[in-house]
Amino acid sequence: MTTPAARLGLPGDAQIVMATGDYLPGDGIRLAVWAFDVLKYVAPKLHLVLVGDGPERDRIFRMVWAIGFDDLRVHALPDVHPLSAVADADLVWGTQPVGGIPFLQAALNHGKPVLAMRTSETETLPGLFLTPFGDPVALATATRKILSQLAVRP
Repeated sequence: MTTPAARLGLPGDAQIVMATGDYLPGDGIRLAVWAFDVLKYVAPKLHLVLVGDGPERDRIFRMVWAIGFDDLRVHALPDVHPLSAVADADLVWGTQPVGGIPFLQAALNHGKPVLAMRTSETETLPGLFLTPFGDPVALATATRKILSQLAVRP
């Protein structure tokens, strides 16, 4: 049986955090990359998979390369339908200021933990872990806590 990480071309022991966006200014993808940059130093098996496509994609990945040129663990899945991609995640992030609720709901339906930045939309969706909006350090800190809890599950 192929592991989710292997299907994505990642090492078999990889932990996958997934986020989605339209790669538009202010859509939250940049926040996800910043949060991952904080986490990557303390979580060597962690990979960030960004699902979606849009006009700012190349700019975001130039940023990814600039801050992680020697440790590239941010990946793009531009051609995958976001609602089916969540099955491969260990944790799903909601970093968008608006929208993204179907992606988060799909993750919850797959039994995935979901950590979202607090917005008027995410506050109405039960089952989410919430962090302050726009705070990548809070997102990284909460992610580390959730992943450590997942590691001790039987």
